[in-house]
Amino acid sequence: MALGRQKEHWEMLFFFIVSFHAYAVRCSDQTPSTEFNKSSLLPPGAERRSGRSKLTRHLLKEYETYVRPVYEMSTVTDVKYGLALTQIIDMDERNQRITLNVWLRQKWNDEFLVWNKSDYEDVDTIQIPATSIWRPDIVLYNNVDEEFAHIKMDTLSIITSDGNVFWMAPAILKSSCKVEVLHFPFDRQNCSLKFGSWAYNGVELNLSSLNELTQADVSDYINNGEWDLVNAPIKRNERYYGCCVEAFPDLTFTIILQRRPLFYVFNLLLPNCLIACLTLMGFYLPPDSGEKVTMVITNLLALIVFHQLLSESLPPTSDRVPLVALYFTAMIVMVSLSCVMTIWVLNLHYHDGHTHRVPNWVRKVVFGVLARIMRIKRADSGSDMSVEAMNSLSRELNSAANNEGMFSNSHTETNSNRYCCLENGRLIFKSVSSFSKTEERERLLDKHSNPKMFVMSDKTERDIGEILRHVRHFSQRVLAKEKKNHNLKEWKEIAYIMDRMLLVIFFILFLMVTLTLILSAMRPV
Repeated sequence: MALGRQKEHWEMLFFFIVSFHAYAVRCSDQTPSTEFNKSSLLPPGAERRSGRSKLTRHLLKEYETYVRPVYEMSTVTDVKYGLALTQIIDMDERNQRITLNVWLRQKWNDEFLVWNKSDYEDVDTIQIPATSIWRPDIVLYNNVDEEFAHIKMDTLSIITSDGNVFWMAPAILKSSCKVEVLHFPFDRQNCSLKFGSWAYNGVELNLSSLNELTQADVSDYINNGEWDLVNAPIKRNERYYGCCVEAFPDLTFTIILQRRPLFYVFNLLLPNCLIACLTLMGFYLPPDSGEKVTMVITNLLALIVFHQLLSESLPPTSDRVPLVALYFTAMIVMVSLSCVMTIWVLNLHYHDGHTHRVPNWVRKVVFGVLARIMRIKRADSGSDMSVEAMNSLSRELNSAANNEGMFSNSHTETNSNRYCCLENGRLIFKSVSSFSKTEERERLLDKHSNPKMFVMSDKTERDIGEILRHVRHFSQRVLAKEKKNHNLKEWKEIAYIMDRMLLVIFFILFLMVTLTLILSAMRPV
């Protein structure tokens, strides 16, 4: 029994060995066909990608990103630098800085990144992150950004088999820009962007323009609503600094911008001109309206508000004063002077005719010269005649009052008679006893020989004298009132003439100041 079981075990072991051998032979025969099927299932280009991966591992193996990629330290690394301007984000005149959206382009040769294409399945170009290789330390010298630059550093660089590296990265640059405000808002600004190496001098790194361009690339530029891009020239410079003996090369991109003045013309200049015109109309407003000074002061306050708005949009610099600021200041001075002149004219208009008489020289200058120049005719030229007539009447009454004590209460010649007669249209009082001859006295007293003479008694003489005193008093009051009204009328006419003259003078000043601003703005910058 034991021998039979042992024999059975040996037969099973032999059968297992034979079966395993046959399976191994069959698997070895089918292995080539299995490998062929696996390679046939790979997508197209998988072998090339594997070559790129192998090349990338080979190039970056033991690569030092902080070492200038040359085998001989005397070799100069030529860096081609270019800039593509895409957008002007902001032009901050008050802080004197400009914010730009640009594309930075750099090209150089890296001797450590050279390979033979045939060794890597004819791979001629690869893309490697820029952070994994050496890059020129090109910086913006006049940068004002707190983070020094908003540059996307993790973009891919394009490398060819001969070692040429091309790297392009988008960036937001904030650069200082000295703003020239003289011709604001018709100004042109030149903002310079100075790029150069921070550590490598000209012996180690030579900086030049990409593709030998003379200006920045503006083919993808987006127009700005406030500024027109005039030009963006490139200039290469070499400068010596106090730290080093060798010169440091740099590229300066000058962004030339021309302001579009339409916004400021309609929101600052045009309202200012309209306010000035309203101030001129203040001289045309009648003084009796009572609103002349109020109107001028309101215009003055409006100009001050516009001047404040202008000062908030300009840089606080004392180098040069903008022409528009001078224009606003001139308008404020003109309106202030017009306020003073308006008060003076109102003072003339409301002069007291009783205490203030018009001087003769003022009458000659205003009525004789200025009225003719302004072609203003006086309203009534006969008022002077009435004053002369009143003066003549006053003289006549005074003469009659002084004739031989006509108005005295006591009479020295009680027994003599007096007579009254008309001579040359004048009333004459005489005493009969004044004649020396009796014949002459009788002839004068004869009514038939002289009908214009009659003899007065003492009572009649006193009554006539009383009447003449009242007439004289009344005439003097009328004369004083007439003179007062005449003086008032003359002062009002003088105020009217001065109002028109000031209107013309201020209008000429306004035109001169405005034309000066326009002609100055039209000058080439």
